[in-house]
Amino acid sequence: MATLEADPVYELLPVGIVFRGQEAARTYYEHFFSTFRPMARSRQLRGEYTSDEGVAQEYVLHLRLPDGTDEEHPLVSVLTFGSTALSGERVYASERLLRLLFGPAYELGQRH
Repeated sequence: MATLEADPVYELLPVGIVFRGQEAARTYYEHFFSTFRPMARSRQLRGEYTSDEGVAQEYVLHLRLPDGTDEEHPLVSVLTFGSTALSGERVYASERLLRLLFGPAYELGQRH
């Protein structure tokens, strides 16, 4: 949380959901580390791109769900830079992966 600006913004694309603020970010990261990360078996970095505005990373994620099912998902994540810390993230993935990744934070978002 110390790496984030005061009002981070997360955009989930292409579904068009946006959530913002420290509490929403905390909800996301708590879910990520407690629930999503244990399902992540491996990742394959396909590319990484940097600019003055942020860092984009393109992955294929390999997951094992709690029921033992294996899934593979492409993902593009863009970490956006603010003036002193990260200002948020834009994540491009299927709705299925976005729901798995963001958990309860997904429901906090507004459709845009």
